[in-house]
Amino acid sequence: MDEEVIAYFIARQAAVDPCAVSRYSVYLNNLKVQVTIHDYGESAGATRFMAEARYVEQPDEREIEMNTWGLSLGNADSTVRGALDNVHWNVFRPLD
Repeated sequence: MDEEVIAYFIARQAAVDPCAVSRYSVYLNNLKVQVTIHDYGESAGATRFMAEARYVEQPDEREIEMNTWGLSLGNADSTVRGALDNVHWNVFRPLD
């Protein structure tokens, strides 16, 4: 079904980067992390999947910083596993 929906929007001139989105939750270092997988469809080839991970809530004394602490957007990959591997998981470490 996802491929059919993505193909529908690709056929529309005003549609840009349609994708299916799946969300997962996991606890890392006792803090909840939301992982979002974007699937841009088979036609996207090597950039089909992209993964993003972020803390759902962070301690008041620490701000989320992209690819530094609490938030990471990995590079795209042709597989879900590759996209997940591209997330900077080290940013989900305990407070210093």
